Amino acid sequence: GLGYLSKYTMFLFWPCLLLFFYLAPAERFWLKRKEPYLSLILSLILFLPVLAWNAQHGWVSFLFHEAKISSDAWGTSVLPFIGDQLVHFTPFLLFALWPVFRYALKKDDGSRLLFSFSFPLLLLFLLLSFKVKIWSHWPSTCYLAALPLTAAYLLEKKKSLKLFVTWISLM
Repeated sequence: GLGYLSKYTMFLFWPCLLLFFYLAPAERFWLKRKEPYLSLILSLILFLPVLAWNAQHGWVSFLFHEAKISSDAWGTSVLPFIGDQLVHFTPFLLFALWPVFRYALKKDDGSRLLFSFSFPLLLLFLLLSFKVKIWSHWPSTCYLAALPLTAAYLLEKKKSLKLFVTWISLM
């Protein structure tokens, strides 16, 4: 709920959590408990001031975001998005993520949780970049979830974690 107050993309939390439950059958028992539903209700209650403010001001923040979606021609933002990701988050990390994500799906539920909060969002931002200018920092939280996955993958595959950390630090 507090995340909603700072960024609308926080609403993606719930679909990512549902994806995790789909990928981790042992954790589906949470769907039969009251806590996730109470959390959803609480987060929506915390978002009510934003809705009230927008209602009083003609939904200006939603109109601002809607105007961004309809302004660009199809495909004009894809290459800038990919370039921004390569510059801001290193080519090494981006190219390492494909085997890391495949690895995560075969591992434990913790790896699937991190996968659920990184891969789908990166894919979503990539797809959105066909129509919308995606600023380079928007997918940064995706990388926060991908970093521990990448470290685990490198350690298990006996690859150089030191080299990885060096590249990340240099970039």
